[in-house]
Amino acid sequence: MLNFLEDLWIMKESLVIFKRVSSEKINEQLFGGFMSAIESISETLDTSGISNLQIGNKKFYFLKRKNFMFIGNSNESIKEKEILKELNIIANKFFNLFPMEKFENWNGDINSLLEFQKHIKNSLELELEKLKESLW
Repeated sequence: MLNFLEDLWIMKESLVIFKRVSSEKINEQLFGGFMSAIESISETLDTSGISNLQIGNKKFYFLKRKNFMFIGNSNESIKEKEILKELNIIANKFFNLFPMEKFENWNGDINSLLEFQKHIKNSLELELEKLKESLW
């Protein structure tokens, strides 16, 4: 598995329940609210909603599953097909580890989801690897 994704957020409704970001530039709940608003507006315009959003040279990809939104970003040079494939793999792993029943009476404690990071480390671009690339 290649490391296509630089950052990853998993949202349930407008709440960020899991994140793995390379650098903290924005409050996660502010980010979640912003992405949720974009999704709501896009669903009003087109029932399929939003699939991607580009800001500068970063492209954000959205995958919706079972009231969850998986958002990954990557450099614009990576093909959308590859990113969506990776987000699908991540979503499948997430629901295998955390079945929907877990969220039926969920109290919002995101600490129980932190272990997910070790299950997806191959999907995320590591800062050390990015540093090596920039030096070579």
